[in-house]
Amino acid sequence: RSKKGAVTGDDLRHWALLAQPSMIAKDPTKGKGHGSDKRVSSYALFLSGLDDSAVELYKSSAVKDQAKGKLAVAQAELARVQKLIPADTDRAAAVKALARVDERLDMFSSQLQARSSVLKDVRQQIAAEGAALAEASTELAGATSMRERFALLDLKYSSDLARLGATDEGIAFFQALPETPCPLCGTPVEQHADPDSLKPRAPSKYRRAIAAEAEKIRDLRRGLQPSLAHQQARLATAAADVSRLTVSLKTLEEQEALLLRTAGEEF
Repeated sequence: RSKKGAVTGDDLRHWALLAQPSMIAKDPTKGKGHGSDKRVSSYALFLSGLDDSAVELYKSSAVKDQAKGKLAVAQAELARVQKLIPADTDRAAAVKALARVDERLDMFSSQLQARSSVLKDVRQQIAAEGAALAEASTELAGATSMRERFALLDLKYSSDLARLGATDEGIAFFQALPETPCPLCGTPVEQHADPDSLKPRAPSKYRRAIAAEAEKIRDLRRGLQPSLAHQQARLATAAADVSRLTVSLKTLEEQEALLLRTAGEEF
């Protein structure tokens, strides 16, 4: 044993292999020097064949001074305690009193350990509930975002259908109007518009295109409804989980505060 820690046999290997720049045999095996304690132990192991644990090294001056200081402090503390003890103190009564104190302290220690175990379990539950609440909050935020996007897309489809319906009504109204010359100059309408746009087939072609586009939007809107319903159900589930976990976490935190307050009042 030495101030450098546990003794190993690594230097013995160097004694045999000479795996160092200088000859180890020239280094002193006692006194000051790098690794001298290990060299002494390795040399003793080499000569005696005993294990490292059987080697007792000389203690350094620093270790001896430290031991002397600890001994002096212990002696001074013992003298101080002896002065506090009355001369007529009954040893048997003192032993019984100390035994009762030890018994009470053991009871307090057992109670404290029990409370610590309960408090530890509660805090572990709080950590688990907090992690679950964070996960549920993330799920709620994601479901809310997706539901809002799908709802906005549904409103867009509804707006597009209304716009196409208004356009179709306007074309139908234009198609039903008779051709009327200009009321100011009497010029025929053919001179003011493209003759191809005035043909009966042109408005019908526009209306067929609008109807096809409207039907495509209706198909898209019908396909969107299951996704919207799924996100709505996902949102409701996540909201319920967040509400439940929030209440549970609040209950556990109140239980933790009660345990701490009760322990403080008892002590």
